[in-house]
Amino acid sequence: MIVEESAVAKGVRRITAVTRNVAREARENGRGLTNLVTEIENHAESSTDVILLEASSNKLRKDIDSTSLMSYSTKTELRGRIEKLQKRANELRKANAGQVMNDCLKLLTSKLEAGT
Repeated sequence: MIVEESAVAKGVRRITAVTRNVAREARENGRGLTNLVTEIENHAESSTDVILLEASSNKLRKDIDSTSLMSYSTKTELRGRIEKLQKRANELRKANAGQVMNDCLKLLTSKLEAGT
């Protein structure tokens, strides 16, 4: 199982792989983090809690980056999924800011119309 790929020089790549028990452990690490990402994704579909979503996705990204023993392809896939979660959090933040702005404008308009 490939766990790392890096550039050594122009046109030269270093690939690090593991086998047997270490590969099994790497697969288990990947499954565990994949399950966590899936759980957060499921929660994100129905949640509007921006702070929780941002905190969860940031923690997951750090966990993935700090896990040296996990399949390279799984890491890449999970990073992409976490990026989508972070985009969702940004969209929610913008939507919340827009709603606050609309509420302020309505309040201001009603006060102006009332002559206050």
